[in-house]
Amino acid sequence: MPSAGILTIYLDDKLFAEIDSFSYDQSRRSHIFIMPGELGLSQENAIWYFTGFCLLLVNLLFCGFRLYRQISIKQWFLFFTLLVASLYMMDWALSHHHSSYFQFWNSIIEREDIYHLIPTLLVQLFVLFQLMLYWARKSNLGARMNKVILVICYALVPIMAHYILENGYSSYQNIEMEYVFYNLVAYGLIFLSFSWIFASFKKAGALLFLTALLFVFITNILINTRSEPLLPYHFYQLTTGLDVATKTEFEFTDRILQSFLLTIIFSAILLLNPINLRFVSKKLWRNFVPRKLIVSIKVASSALAIFFTFWMLPTILLSYADQAEFYLNTQRMQSTYAKRGFFLAFSHFYMESKLEEPNYYGPQKIKEIYSPFEPIDAKSSNFPNIIMIQNESQADYGALTDLDFSVDPMEFQHSLKEDTISGQTYVSVFGGGTSNTEYEVLTSNALAGLPLNIFPYQQLVNGKSDSLAWTLAEYGYERVAIHPETKNNYRRERVYEYLGFDTSYFDDSEPSISDLFKPRYERNFVSDQSLYQGVRKLLEQKSSTKPLFNFVVTMQGHGSYNSSLDSYQRTVQISNLEEQNDAATEYLTSLRSSDQALKELVEFLKSYEEPTVLVLYGDHQPTLSMEYFATYMNSSAPDTIYKTPFLIWANFDLPEQEGVSLSVNYLAPYLLNLLSESKHPLPVSSYYQYMYQLFEEVPIQTTWGYYLSDGTFTALPKGLGIFDNYKYILYNHLKDSQDYINYYQ
Repeated sequence: MPSAGILTIYLDDKLFAEIDSFSYDQSRRSHIFIMPGELGLSQENAIWYFTGFCLLLVNLLFCGFRLYRQISIKQWFLFFTLLVASLYMMDWALSHHHSSYFQFWNSIIEREDIYHLIPTLLVQLFVLFQLMLYWARKSNLGARMNKVILVICYALVPIMAHYILENGYSSYQNIEMEYVFYNLVAYGLIFLSFSWIFASFKKAGALLFLTALLFVFITNILINTRSEPLLPYHFYQLTTGLDVATKTEFEFTDRILQSFLLTIIFSAILLLNPINLRFVSKKLWRNFVPRKLIVSIKVASSALAIFFTFWMLPTILLSYADQAEFYLNTQRMQSTYAKRGFFLAFSHFYMESKLEEPNYYGPQKIKEIYSPFEPIDAKSSNFPNIIMIQNESQADYGALTDLDFSVDPMEFQHSLKEDTISGQTYVSVFGGGTSNTEYEVLTSNALAGLPLNIFPYQQLVNGKSDSLAWTLAEYGYERVAIHPETKNNYRRERVYEYLGFDTSYFDDSEPSISDLFKPRYERNFVSDQSLYQGVRKLLEQKSSTKPLFNFVVTMQGHGSYNSSLDSYQRTVQISNLEEQNDAATEYLTSLRSSDQALKELVEFLKSYEEPTVLVLYGDHQPTLSMEYFATYMNSSAPDTIYKTPFLIWANFDLPEQEGVSLSVNYLAPYLLNLLSESKHPLPVSSYYQYMYQLFEEVPIQTTWGYYLSDGTFTALPKGLGIFDNYKYILYNHLKDSQDYINYYQ
């Protein structure tokens, strides 16, 4: 139990506030107290009084000169549109803040103050710019001064965008100075490109601010929910990301609220100023361009600008970013973003994600590596059905923590001993990235050997790709995939076809999951119990002459865990804690429900007449491992948040074993080797033989590190010939498997 206590705060010897840090919510949050104050002039607030006096003078001049009569309808419309949009945006942002106030530099802004602050700021800027316009019209000095001010504002746009972006997820002060210039130059080039597209510096600046805010908003959520910043591969997941975002609870920090408010202020400074510095002057158009050609030239210029911005500028920016050399922290990627800046970090992670052919790769090299691994034929043709279940967010907190539960949420799974192999799978993802685990399981390709932050379903599987499903197809298997979400989620419908599945059932496919079973819901997701009814139906309806390979991806355990106690009754409590966390008990209750569904499926399989093997594993731990359970987990171990339970069970004799540890890419070769020791063996290709021998030398390989057979943890194995050759096998399996099919099937 962490140390805690009662914090009392006294003001003038009187108790002002009290915080119970034994409370989970109280101990995990910062606290700001607004003390009663008095009016008075001091050195600290003198500048505020001076500013107030200046604003009063500006308003008096505005009214005295009746400048409201010079304001056009267009300017009024822009003002009110900006005002409404700003109030709505800040109200929405504050609704995701844990407190009724936030800190803006040295000031405390309460929620109700926003409805006074934003209109006041916008009105004062509006009035000030109208006064400046009046001055510009009355004197040449005023006109020149206004243009100078405008140029300064435009020159500051990249700096303002940089501040909005960096301050929102870290602090601009964390960036090492030698890298600041790289980021500013990049934002300056983007600003100029936007200006070219819109033929307007104002619109371009406002768009850059909004883009910076959007990026920092997404980065902030990703860091809080997945412990990773916005990365290039996320852009391959737009539809999936939007779908997940609607089901994810997130909370904004003071910094992100500061970025929201600064975006409004900086955009207003540009947009409310009626004075323009044109991209191309009217005089130039009038004197040198025929009137009939003006529209055509503007359209052509914008088209060229769009082409340059989206096709040429990225190459220029990447080449520029490549000049900066630094180490990428793959374990804490947000640290690289904080120290190098968003642009540099994002660019370098993108450049590191390219798949490159290893040196000396070729047919002779592949033949040499595979030569000791001749294919093994099966001694029997009575192949077993294979049911492989990827259980969403399954984690065994009984093993991962020192917590006790009112009932074991995985009681049945823990009870399986006979004809069972159990242990832990090690994954490369945390809190998300489900399809990456799928990819490793189905192809046995280790993410550890691929470029950083690559997302195979989006980037690598774009045609027929060798997999366990294609291997089993050669042995006469029917291959069926089930996932109770949309078919476009991670491109699964197309990817499953490329990976060799005959049929795929999704929520919106044809046929759909409702054609296979009647979906029932738990926590707004299709329940594991009803999903397993689909597995039973496939087994009951299958041909007796064709074995079945059924790959199932569940959804019941998916975050967020925000169901009320009334809508989702808790059946599991944490026994050795007085205060219960609703999110944790919701997860544990769902885990128990999933365990009961597994029990029903196993009971069915026990009486099922055909030989059937069941493989079940967790795809990753839930974000609760960081949000709640971290206090009770071993934070010093590198694998703490990357371990999930697995089991292999069969309704026929298997050699039992407990405590097996392997990374998920070895599940298929491990299963094939296991079956070779049973009455229902399968042929084993050269590829799976090689992978099993690699497993015996390096049983765990993940993006965060490797474990050797003796339990030694290392960043990269050295001096192991079979591992040194894996880069050639991996590249061949990815790029040339169809040309070397004899090694794989």
